[in-house]
Amino acid sequence: MNDINFKGIFDQTISNEPNKVLYEYYTKGEIVEITYKQLKDKIYGMALELEKDLTDIPKESWVALQADNNPWNMAIIWALLRQNMNVILVDIESRITDEIIRHSGAKAIVTSKDLFVHGIVNIDIDKIRLCNYIEYVPSNDKFANKIALCTSGTSGTPKLYVHTGKQISAHIHNVLERYKQTEKLNYNTMNKQTKKTMSIFKFHHIASVFLNFMYPYIGGTIVYTDTLRIKILLDLINKQKVQNVYAVPMIWDSMLKYISGTQGDVEPETIRRVFGENLKLALMGAAKATSQTVEVLNKAGVFTTSAYGMTEIGSLTSNIDKNAESRNRGIVGRIGSNFYDFKIKKADGNLVTSGEGELLIRGDVVYHSQLIDGVEIERNSSEYFCTGDMVKIEDHELTILGRVKDVIVNSSGENIYIDQLESEFHEIKDEGMDFTIIGLEDEPVMIVYVAEGNNLKNITEKIMEINNSLEIYTRITKLYISHDSIEKTSTGKIKRNEIAKRILSNDKSIEFVKI
Repeated sequence: MNDINFKGIFDQTISNEPNKVLYEYYTKGEIVEITYKQLKDKIYGMALELEKDLTDIPKESWVALQADNNPWNMAIIWALLRQNMNVILVDIESRITDEIIRHSGAKAIVTSKDLFVHGIVNIDIDKIRLCNYIEYVPSNDKFANKIALCTSGTSGTPKLYVHTGKQISAHIHNVLERYKQTEKLNYNTMNKQTKKTMSIFKFHHIASVFLNFMYPYIGGTIVYTDTLRIKILLDLINKQKVQNVYAVPMIWDSMLKYISGTQGDVEPETIRRVFGENLKLALMGAAKATSQTVEVLNKAGVFTTSAYGMTEIGSLTSNIDKNAESRNRGIVGRIGSNFYDFKIKKADGNLVTSGEGELLIRGDVVYHSQLIDGVEIERNSSEYFCTGDMVKIEDHELTILGRVKDVIVNSSGENIYIDQLESEFHEIKDEGMDFTIIGLEDEPVMIVYVAEGNNLKNITEKIMEINNSLEIYTRITKLYISHDSIEKTSTGKIKRNEIAKRILSNDKSIEFVKI
């Protein structure tokens, strides 16, 4: 590949048809179209403006970008890279921006005025977004080649993982390689085909990052919106003839609930009428989708699947099997590609390629380095990265069993995988109940949020019915009812540690139910 740095990815992106629409941006009730030429000219204009703001900052320094979803964000990234500045993406809702700046050693931040950070150069993002289009600036051989992404980006201790153009290029081609393998999705890989996409992930999220690089790279069109109102999302998908929608499961669940409430049902014909005939791919990431949502979309002829990945390794795989049943069984995709290899670490430490154990990954998709206390520490690319995920691999098909830290070893010495056990109770989630399972004193314990008006007796009976159908050693041993909502991350993942703290502290909003 000749695009193994950001300069190569940039050159390919701006080589697309100049007058082709790259972004369709819904803002203030109207659609604003932005072409590939306008992107290029805006990048040049931003680069000249940023040059003034960054005059006293050494080249190849780190500059943070803290932004809500906006089509000009990518232009800012490209402008900073073009000015030979490495870029850190920060969650717009972060409460630990000062910590991120300290860990990264960033010299400046581009953000809104109300989020300025003391002690570094602050650049008003609105000023940069409004700068003029410039058709030409002198070529710049010094093009930065690093982007840092944060985990625990809103609270807790931040971890900053650096991806170079080599990693981003590998992420792009790893996804395209998968799409080429199925007739229903290979339109995404053909230059002359229309590729219209909506991404509803937060801008700083790894999924959003590679999508915002990938679709412009292959000449696609991205639909942006300044609102997450469900009605507007549905209208945009339909009217703008969107083919691919990438979103967290919570958004998909909300869209189907809205359709059910306004249309009276979620039959295939209704789903198609609301979404439009162009929607082909519904991809869910960052959290687990409900089986009901997947089933409804599949019946309507929408190719529905989940992706597996993380900040450190990008989007590793997704299940593109033609058979919807395979996609619903919990298999997240085929493992292995030209861009990485894998091993399973068994309990005895042996490395194998099939069976159960912790998933290890090595290759171009794995992050380049980490920023710690202002120092960049490069990882040894010959070593395997430990994902922390317990998996099962059979015939190259990958199933996620749970996190290493979320495996309960009970008093009988049996391994209980929490994520796998939770999937047995999917009927509870399909009925709109939030719940999770945690390990307390080496036993599986369930916590269910029961809102006012729900029938506690019916819910408890259903849980017991499912529990009694399981193998004895996997059954939950205690049931708690939470009268307060269950804490979640910004991507919809339940914070199990917070739940455990509430139980152990005898939180009065949690009630023990005898089973």
